[in-house]
Amino acid sequence: MNNRLVSIIVPIYGVEAYIEKCVISLMEQTYSDIEYIFVDDCTKDNSIKILETTLEKYPLRSSKTNIIRHEANKGLSAARNSGLLHSTGDYIVHVDSDDYIENDFIEQCVDKIIKTDADIVFTDRHFVYANIIKESHLCTYYDIREWRNALLSGRFPHAVWGCLIRKSLYTENNILSIEGLHQGEDFAVMCRLAYYVKKIDIVRKPLYNYLVRTNIYKYERKILNDTYLSWKVVDDFYKNTGIYYEVNEILWRRMLSFYIWQIRCWIELPSIKKEEAKYIKETFPRIRDYSQITVLKKLILILFKYEFYYSLKCYVSMLKLFQKFTFRRGLEI
Repeated sequence: MNNRLVSIIVPIYGVEAYIEKCVISLMEQTYSDIEYIFVDDCTKDNSIKILETTLEKYPLRSSKTNIIRHEANKGLSAARNSGLLHSTGDYIVHVDSDDYIENDFIEQCVDKIIKTDADIVFTDRHFVYANIIKESHLCTYYDIREWRNALLSGRFPHAVWGCLIRKSLYTENNILSIEGLHQGEDFAVMCRLAYYVKKIDIVRKPLYNYLVRTNIYKYERKILNDTYLSWKVVDDFYKNTGIYYEVNEILWRRMLSFYIWQIRCWIELPSIKKEEAKYIKETFPRIRDYSQITVLKKLILILFKYEFYYSLKCYVSMLKLFQKFTFRRGLEI
């Protein structure tokens, strides 16, 4: 294999229960030309001690391992930026420190890069829950414009993990994670990278294992604000390109999806807080068009707009039950 240097970036904060499994999966890659960059985001637990103990078991990899230490906790985006700025590889792989990858993840991705000269190679993935592992397969797009539009619309995942990215996409276009964002940071990065991508490819094996630890329906003002700001970063970016006329409506519908998601998060609170409903309405732009969304989504918006909050709570509970008992994870509502 014609070797290319790959930089694996791993932010670390509060993952002492998971870091060993993550590191072992990285150290035991079948591909050899890898540099490892671990970013200690001022973690308060034993994550770094466990990391260092685990690394001692792999002396042949130690010369290519770098631990960067933040003086204060700066968040995931800042940690990824630190890793990127310290990287020397031709390609970047982001791995969350509570996740793990299959032993041939890098080899399979580099092999695709060499054969197809793709800018980004994705892999299928596993979502690891407490009692079950679900396999997820990505849709195939042969036209880069169709892929980009699918990414912007949410029909293709925007996570920066689970893929190998040509580093020059970042460096030549001055793209970094938006520091301070704790929600939507991947959306803001990947959607901007997508504008410069000429070709993608997919490894048709689930090589990335994503640990699902949290309930996605969680409402906080910080999450609400970050969700909107991440969308605005992307919207403002495309306004300065020559294709905004093409993606304008796609981005508008994506914002609408974020809006509905926040309504769902809010309605999941133990009690209905009307002041938070008002805050949601004030944060997002006025919704001007319901025509391009599903009936299920439209009903959420109508109930929310006219403040039928108890009816909305019952309706969302019914949708959750429907999803659960039909095993239709990711059902679009």
